[in-house]
Amino acid sequence: MPLSQDDEIFLTQLQNIVANREPIDPMKQADNGDLYEPLYENDEDDPVALMHQQIVRVSAHSLQAFSGYRGSGKTTELFRLRQRLKESGCIVFYANSLDYLSTASPVETGQFLLVLAGAFNDQLMAAGYKDALKESWWGRLKNILGTEVTVPEIEASAEALGLGGNITLALKASETFKQQVSKAIVHRVKEVKDQVDLFFQEGIQAVRAKFGEKAKVVFIFDSLEQIQGNRLNDSEVMRSLVDLFSKDKDYIRIPGLHMVLTVPPWINLMQPGYDVHLLTSQKLWQRKTRNKDNSGYLAITRLLKRRFGEEGFARLFGHLNKDGTSTLANQIIRYSGGHLRDLFRILEQALLRAKELPLTRNVAERAVESVRRTFLPLPSDIVGDLWQVHQTHELDYKADEPTSISRIALFLNSHVILNFRNGDFWFDLHPIVADRVQEMILARTSATD
Repeated sequence: MPLSQDDEIFLTQLQNIVANREPIDPMKQADNGDLYEPLYENDEDDPVALMHQQIVRVSAHSLQAFSGYRGSGKTTELFRLRQRLKESGCIVFYANSLDYLSTASPVETGQFLLVLAGAFNDQLMAAGYKDALKESWWGRLKNILGTEVTVPEIEASAEALGLGGNITLALKASETFKQQVSKAIVHRVKEVKDQVDLFFQEGIQAVRAKFGEKAKVVFIFDSLEQIQGNRLNDSEVMRSLVDLFSKDKDYIRIPGLHMVLTVPPWINLMQPGYDVHLLTSQKLWQRKTRNKDNSGYLAITRLLKRRFGEEGFARLFGHLNKDGTSTLANQIIRYSGGHLRDLFRILEQALLRAKELPLTRNVAERAVESVRRTFLPLPSDIVGDLWQVHQTHELDYKADEPTSISRIALFLNSHVILNFRNGDFWFDLHPIVADRVQEMILARTSATD
């Protein structure tokens, strides 16, 4: 039957839900319409639970690395961590690193310390601590840099409010200014570190003056994993991040502060043994047998019902199985590979093509094909490597060759290869491309026979 006006309104509502890429803050359930589904809370390796325990049990300070591939729900889970920490009495500040750093440039340790302190400064100011500080970090930074560094023409800044304004924008967008800063501090990183520590101590003391001497101060610095460089400098950018988070880890550890940094998910490929809490895709099949893993389908079904409502889920997908799942929804879930962003991309395409309710299998198949096209074409010279991942569930790369890591990182960031956890970590091809890769392998084999 043709869509009624009520059907059109229903599909429009769902279209807006699946098209929304904004992270969900569990603390704002009233605003979010209770959209958050706790996918990881019953997992023994729940990254949020582990990071929370580390912070509440360690008295002095801590530095933890957290990561996830694009669209895995990383920022949403950081918001859950923030909520749990606040419920435990911690004073939590959150900042997005992309407000301060370019995604296309290497990150030097000295410059990172400058923007880390600047981001903390801005959060303190926003929380009303301006009068508790002797001077804002941005004011101090001008003295640290000295007269040899000239701030670009963005002088109409927000200094009166204690915010960085001009310097913040210059550190992110002006290569000339960043080069000046680098030259000014290249041999003074220890001095910069001392000044940064002093500023953080003053800020922490201001917080504790309000909340008590035992108050734990936490700073979450998000989105650093999105710093990737470009095709011309990606290896250089990757190496700078590895040096920052591993070799120079002691420089970015702040006394008295519990800090959570997001790091690139490929970092332990270049730095084996690096300790990182990693979000993975929802496991939909068993590693060895490839049999269906019902727990993953049920988890994603709960998520969809949370977003669409029980009635909305049934209205969209039709007949429900005894366990509350839908055969048609499971088809879409399967081709998502358990990756949440790809799940919503397929659903978005299905909703656009809907001519009747519930959705038909043909619409689901066309939606999958539409998303599959964004993964293609696959260059013939990588097909053998991809098929090997599909067969072994392991990555073949050289840890000491940035170009090798860069290639693997590209596959992981684009979801061609998915990362799962079942005790240990393992990898597999995204189902949306696995059939195509197999076809190319069979065609190559036939051609050589």
